[in-house]
Amino acid sequence: MSPRIWERLLLSLGLLEEEEGHYKEDDDKELKAFSPKKKNVVSLHAMNKFKVVVLKPADYAAVEEAASHLKERCPVVVNLEETDLENARRIIDFLSGTIFALNGSLRKIGAKVFIFLPPNIELDGDLQDELAEYGFFLEDQKN
Repeated sequence: MSPRIWERLLLSLGLLEEEEGHYKEDDDKELKAFSPKKKNVVSLHAMNKFKVVVLKPADYAAVEEAASHLKERCPVVVNLEETDLENARRIIDFLSGTIFALNGSLRKIGAKVFIFLPPNIELDGDLQDELAEYGFFLEDQKN
């Protein structure tokens, strides 16, 4: 046996202590430099601004505009106070189907005023209170 193999065997059995300055062959391999990957951190303050669209449709033809805004994830307030009953029903039916397909929500905020919310937006208590100050009452706030 060569002296190098014999030395390795004794080292592995613990019968021989490794000398200072002596190192194993596999220590000769080059180490790759560590390069950290980019972090996938998103700032909480980087939220996109959104607009609230307020529509007062005179007839059913204006419903496509409201649906387009909902598809773009913009909340839409629809005021039907000056719309005849038949067109108002058709508008509400169409937008209810649109908001259902988008997994959004619908709230009545006045006598003939509705807010359609895409799934990325919720109507919280503070906004409900503020709307009540201006004369809008949500269904669950009525007594």
